[in-house]
Amino acid sequence: MIKKLEKAEELINKEKPLEAAALLKKTKPPIFLKAEYHLLLAKAWQGAGYFKKALVNYEIGASSSQDPVNSVSAAIDMAACWRSLGEFKKALKYANLALKLSKKHRVYMEEAEMESALVLRLGGDFKNAKIKFNLLFNHYLKNKDYSAASFISWALGGIYRLEGLYVQSINAFKKAEQYAVKEGDEISQGYALFGLGGVLRVGGRIDEALEPYKKAKKMFSSTQDIFGKAYSECGYANVLRQKGDLALAMKGYLEARKLYTEINDAADLGFVEWGIGEIFKKTGKFQEALKAFNKARKLFKGNCEPRGEVLVELSTAQTLHLLGRGKEADKIFDGAVKLARKHKLRAYLEVFT
Repeated sequence: MIKKLEKAEELINKEKPLEAAALLKKTKPPIFLKAEYHLLLAKAWQGAGYFKKALVNYEIGASSSQDPVNSVSAAIDMAACWRSLGEFKKALKYANLALKLSKKHRVYMEEAEMESALVLRLGGDFKNAKIKFNLLFNHYLKNKDYSAASFISWALGGIYRLEGLYVQSINAFKKAEQYAVKEGDEISQGYALFGLGGVLRVGGRIDEALEPYKKAKKMFSSTQDIFGKAYSECGYANVLRQKGDLALAMKGYLEARKLYTEINDAADLGFVEWGIGEIFKKTGKFQEALKAFNKARKLFKGNCEPRGEVLVELSTAQTLHLLGRGKEADKIFDGAVKLARKHKLRAYLEVFT
């Protein structure tokens, strides 16, 4: 069993999480290895994008372990899983637990601070998130940890994009890619390219946005990261939609829908349904568009995606206007702008989204 655990860990490190999960699922661990087994299986599920499956195993592993290092690591990873699922309150709970345990046991302190900053970002507290990110960035750069520096640059790029600071966002994502290449970290490079393509796209630089997405899509196609594959399909479809290649865009959205559904990622699935609705809207299929927007609305609800909620309400208002239902459209549009301003977003100005 110890050899199987070692082999599974090796597979995870080689970015083959599905193979690791398959290996672990074939056997039942002895009591004395229960914690290690479940924590490793959780790591495998997390690496493949099955965040809810990962959380089940993290709970078992953390409650079975007497090792303080494992308890800190599990708290960080559980916060990350809940964050990926858009569950802010649960992510915050485990991020705070990770900070508390890391300080108590003096292990994984930077990692706990990093996750705390990411959760703050999810909750819209950009000011405090940026303070933490910048402190960590200087620390990692001093220690020549370029993978971590890449990740922080990526996280900052996302904040700048949400703030509408597109030049700063583009520079941060480019920096993230440079650090990832320097470290030889292809996964980090792929996410940096996603970020770069995304901000170029919403900033109206559609032709420039195509290449980063195309490059990232190719990179993730050969991995076992289902979340990354879904992300690439959805992002690339967004660019194709904006370029007017609607048939290919729909094909990408349908593939993304299948992948996000497989890993039970409701928040990101919401963006897929919104994109599908946008295609229906552009092709005059207004009732189908409204149905898609309604699906997206339900998926965004409660998943800490205010930008998604704003976009779907704006699209709904536009569609209702096209149907001659102006009073309804006005009410929904006003509500979308109010929601955006509440969260300090300018999504109502994203005419190239």
